[in-house]
Amino acid sequence: YHATARRDTMIAEVRAFLKLAHLHAPFVSRAERAVELKEAGNALLKAGRLDAAIDKYTLGIRHDKSNAVLYANRAAVHVRKRAWRAAVDDSRRSLELDPSYTKARNRLGTALTELGEYDAAVR
Repeated sequence: YHATARRDTMIAEVRAFLKLAHLHAPFVSRAERAVELKEAGNALLKAGRLDAAIDKYTLGIRHDKSNAVLYANRAAVHVRKRAWRAAVDDSRRSLELDPSYTKARNRLGTALTELGEYDAAVR
């Protein structure tokens, strides 16, 4: 009985410590954390907090560099900010990961058009 009670107490103490230390994140997969950050970025974008949205998408990319949506969403913010070259770069990276991603292709076309790169925009 005492060993079980002691074990349960230790488990509760470790859980409390992890919660307080914000160390619960390693127990979430990197891909899951990336999705959480994408959703946070989406909310910030919707609220018009563009720089904060970029930060969330960038953190998401650090967790999952293979997530085409994160690059495309960050490109959307760059388009809103009229940061055309950054929008081109993120759109292209998104399309490298998922060539069929229409939103990324549209954002790439918009940014290239704004940069006056019309031939590249229509490809």
